Amino acid sequence: MGYPREPPMKFEYSGVGDQFNNSSDGMLNVSTGSGTTFNAKNMSFGSSSSSISTIDRALSLLHHTNPKADKAAIEHEKGPHLPICSNWIFSHPTFVAWRDEPHSQLLWIKGNSGTGKTMLLVGVVNKLLPGVSNGQKKHGDKKEVEGGDEGEGDIGAYFFCQRNGTNDSKLPHATTVLKGLIYLLVLQKDSLKDRLDNLSILESSDQDSNSVFILSEILINMLLDLEKSRVYFIVDAIGAIEEGLEQLLAQINYISETCNNIRWLQ
Repeated sequence: MGYPREPPMKFEYSGVGDQFNNSSDGMLNVSTGSGTTFNAKNMSFGSSSSSISTIDRALSLLHHTNPKADKAAIEHEKGPHLPICSNWIFSHPTFVAWRDEPHSQLLWIKGNSGTGKTMLLVGVVNKLLPGVSNGQKKHGDKKEVEGGDEGEGDIGAYFFCQRNGTNDSKLPHATTVLKGLIYLLVLQKDSLKDRLDNLSILESSDQDSNSVFILSEILINMLLDLEKSRVYFIVDAIGAIEEGLEQLLAQINYISETCNNIRWLQ
């Protein structure tokens, strides 16, 4: 039986048993019986590859800058970090309280320019988040978290707002910081990729006044998924952000009030 090429093919098959079977390259149709059992005028087909491409697209949109590469550039510019220069902070009472106490979620490190704040935070990242710093996925040993539940280990992300040693001298927008934090979290936890279904907001311009709020909601949903882990966010030179800083600081407070497993160091 021949089928006309114009207009497009239309198949009407009926009966019991196989009505459509394709076991090799090309199209094979098997039709038996009588009466209409299948009638399609418009079809669309999908596959798992489409969801994979969506995730890849989302990751590329988050990858405005690579926080790991920025950190490496800073260390290259300033010289390798010496642990002896930052080890003192891990026994400082204020830092210990921030790290361990359930209601101490925000810690600011202040100092004049050139006093070593950036390299101090490099040291904190290296020791507190070794899995993030060296590029390995974080699996973490299980540990106790607030409430006595068995936790899944620490996880975290970081962002250096003044990217010394790179060719990009422009200070980041607040949305760039949030995207960088989300990007590093997703690299460590595959399950968080399910939260990257809103491509429209990831594609939006940094100038979109709603971007900071919507990215914050994505981040909150991820933190809720990580409720059994303690999550550290380390942001260096946050005060240097020129656009969106006020919104970002407000969202940091909001996120901290919503998610008690988060710790901000900036």
